[in-house]
Order: sequence, then structure tokens, then C-alpha cells
Amino acid sequence: MKTPANKSINSLFALFILIISGVITSCEDDPVIADTPPETIVFNGITITDNNGWVIQNDPDDWKLTESWTEKENSLFVEKNVNLCDNGNPDYAIHPSHLNSSSSQFNLNFTKPAGSRFAFRIVDRNYNVLLSNDSIFTNAIVFDVQSFNIKNDTVRMYYKYLGPDCELKGHGDIKIE
Repeated sequence: MKTPANKSINSLFALFILIISGVITSCEDDPVIADTPPETIVFNGITITDNNGWVIQNDPDDWKLTESWTEKENSLFVEKNVNLCDNGNPDYAIHPSHLNSSSSQFNLNFTKPAGSRFAFRIVDRNYNVLLSNDSIFTNAIVFDVQSFNIKNDTVRMYYKYLGPDCELKGHGDIKIE
């Protein structure tokens, strides 16, 4: 015969089993997350340049001023401007890095209108930031690639021109010997 006390014990026991099974289920690995590989950069080539900056071999994907970035790429920069600058404006230009490939240093030359600045992130294939700067007002930068502690691999420079009310962005790959 069921008494009110037995009903309460049975209800509590059922509630206990429900809570335990919920905890056990929530602790199991989520197969979608566990099997998702981390996002990495796939390098398809580089624009090869000589000591004078002359292009020997062009990678059509590098050193352009118009491109769409993934959420991961956009997250490298805190400052964002939703307005795009006119990419046909001759005041904005980037010249491929030279010497590419390099074991010591590479130079990057660019032009931009007065009052705008250049920002960049150099990352490895796992998006680890090796070097960054948000306030370049000159038209050239020289980098010491030995400071990256990388040999025989490629890194990527994501860059932005930040004007007073617009931005342009792109990327270029740099081979480190």
C-alpha cells in the first residue's frame, strides 16, 4: 500500500535520477566541437621579390587592397571602420615586401594620404601574432625576421589603411628561410 511518505520518496528518487542523468549527459564530449580542427592559414604561395623589390614571381592573392576577411582575420584588429575607402584611389598603394623570401629582414613600402595610418599584424599559420603595430604614419617599414624565431616557414601580414572615415585591408605572405 502506498502511503504519502512512499510517494514522496519515489518522487525524490525519480528527481534524483533525472538530475544525475542530466549531469552525466552534460559532461560528455560534444562531438561537433571535439572534432572541429582549429582554423589555420593555408599558404598557396608568395610573391617572390629581389633585393630591389622587383617582382620575380607574383602570387595573385598577395598584396592587394581589397578583400574580404573571415571573422578570425577581422578579430586580429580591435579598431574597425565599416566604410571602405575607394580602392581605386592612387593615394593608397602597397608594394610587395622585399626581399621575399628572407633570412634576415624584409622591407615594405606603401603610399597613403596624409592623415591616414597603416596598421598590421604578422601572424603564423595558427594566427598567433608575432608582431603588430596600429600607428604607422611613415611610408616604409623594415622588419627583422630573425626576431620571429621561425625558420623555413611562411608568415602572413594582415594590414589596414585607416583613414579618417574609411579603411582598406589586405594581406601578404612572407617566406622566412
